[in-house]
Amino acid sequence: MKPFSRLLALRFIYSPLLKFSVYLSYLRFKNGLSLQEKTQKSILENLLKSLSSTPWGKSKLSGKKKNYSGLKEAFPLGHYSDWKHLIEREMGGERVLGDRPFLFQPTSGSSHEKKWIPYTPSLMKEFHEAIGPWLFDLFRQYPKIGKGRQYWSLSWLPQEMRQLGITNDDLSYFPFFQREILNRCLCCPPSVSLAKTVEASRLATCVYLVSCRDLSFIFIWGPTFLLELLELIFERREALIKMLENGDWGDKKDELSNVPPVKNLETATLLKSFSKKVNTKDIAQLWPELELISCWDTGTSALWALKLKELFPKTNIQGKGLFATEAVVTIPFEGDYLLSYRSHFYEFRCLETGNVFPSWELKEGQRVSPVISSGNGLFRYILKDELLVTTGKKGRLSLVFQGRTEGLDLVGEKLSEGVARKILNELTLDKRKPISLLGFSVEVKRPFYLALFEGEEIGEEELKTLENKGEKLLKEHFHYRLARELNQLDPLKVKVFPQAIEYYLNLKKKGGMVEGDIKIDLLTKV
Repeated sequence: MKPFSRLLALRFIYSPLLKFSVYLSYLRFKNGLSLQEKTQKSILENLLKSLSSTPWGKSKLSGKKKNYSGLKEAFPLGHYSDWKHLIEREMGGERVLGDRPFLFQPTSGSSHEKKWIPYTPSLMKEFHEAIGPWLFDLFRQYPKIGKGRQYWSLSWLPQEMRQLGITNDDLSYFPFFQREILNRCLCCPPSVSLAKTVEASRLATCVYLVSCRDLSFIFIWGPTFLLELLELIFERREALIKMLENGDWGDKKDELSNVPPVKNLETATLLKSFSKKVNTKDIAQLWPELELISCWDTGTSALWALKLKELFPKTNIQGKGLFATEAVVTIPFEGDYLLSYRSHFYEFRCLETGNVFPSWELKEGQRVSPVISSGNGLFRYILKDELLVTTGKKGRLSLVFQGRTEGLDLVGEKLSEGVARKILNELTLDKRKPISLLGFSVEVKRPFYLALFEGEEIGEEELKTLENKGEKLLKEHFHYRLARELNQLDPLKVKVFPQAIEYYLNLKKKGGMVEGDIKIDLLTKV
């Protein structure tokens, strides 16, 4: 399609169609905000009725009421490990948890072990009840995003999962009709995710991004992902220019055999005038119509979101709600982070008292962790995330993401104390005492981890051996490996010297802690 015809189609056909397709879900959500308790109780009743359709579910609910008290009687709070054997039975073809899953979505837990979350038609409908209101409100607040093309980041996968043919397309959360419309609005085709290597995918993504001069909306998860793409555009500028001038993938053609190449002489000429380092002026020339970037902007992502804002001073940044592989908890809506009350059934565990209560008992000032019962058959499933309950702009309760309740998550790598303990133990010798695995994210070019030991200093060669060994162990962890492949984290560093504890204490004091209050943790952010 020629540029002018494509522009007309975007503005007058595809964007209006997309808005119209989610309008009813937006109305249901907005008009039902005052009826959340009633809606939540109805959702729970339907979930329990659905579970009763399988022999296992029927036995669990035998003699129990289909209400909140019955839920608490039938199910204790649980983690993935409590459901793993039932999910494995589902993966073996047995009907256990309700709806039959049409796929098992990979993610990782607090160890390097993969989790396989069952995705069912009921679960997808619950996701749709969150995505529709958010998307319509997005168009309502930022109407200019409908005037150009969009970039939607895929949930990227590590190298070996690509080689197995596994895909992980975020657009699959949308219903078929909306997905088809969105595909016509994208600047980067989904086929990029099928490249044989992560490196080739990233390079092809950059080619499509720079050639999209009418880019109006960027949807990503971690802000470091976009920062790394910008670095790649400037560092590999010569390669991108050659690909755009020749209209082929050059030495990456085998890895990108399923991805259509792009020829764009105008953009190639523009890139030749760029500086060697990422800067605001060149970015503004590249994407003059960029209206909005959607990314994490709270917790450990806040600093990196601010860096994006510095590079895109005229572009709006919208933070994300809490959207996990297992469930959606909150959505950005009218300037607040509102509970997606029409999706799953929600309980919350108060992180100060340990009390567990339903969503209609939330109060301002509480720090809570979500507990989810959803259409994939998982009940009272604990998400290890922290939310702060505040009063929003319109007097409604807003649930603001604070971070993970355990471990560290600098860019989405989700490391736990168990992982830190394993790394430190494996790198320890008799004359070397493990202190901590430190996550650095402030005043550094790129976040990284440092394994700190007390002992006599060692030579560069031995230090490098330790770093390689520790890096190999960390890459056993699903999301750490992915973050490294996407260049969102620098490799592990190791530091061994006699004053290690003093070094640790000074880092903590620099962060504002009083020395007497400092506790040495196996895993800590500095």
